[in-house]
Amino acid sequence: MRIWPRGLLLITMAIGFIPAKGQETIHWNVIQKIRAEGFQNTEAMKIAGYLTDVYGPRLANSPSYNEAAQWVYETFNFIWIIKRGH
Repeated sequence: MRIWPRGLLLITMAIGFIPAKGQETIHWNVIQKIRAEGFQNTEAMKIAGYLTDVYGPRLANSPSYNEAAQWVYETFNFIWIIKRGH
């Protein structure tokens, strides 16, 4: 009687490893374009560097914090408006 639960477990595991036929194909060219955009055309380090070098450490609701928040708001709105074409 102990063979039946083990056999059922093995069959269930084996069925779980069979790939489903309805899976989507992976579009590697799209993934490559996304990776290239993220690694080559990113402005994240430039923005982070500007925030840390110009505004430095800041406490919440301090004048430096408010200036940095205003700069981020204006910069991101400018970048997104240009990229969206509005």
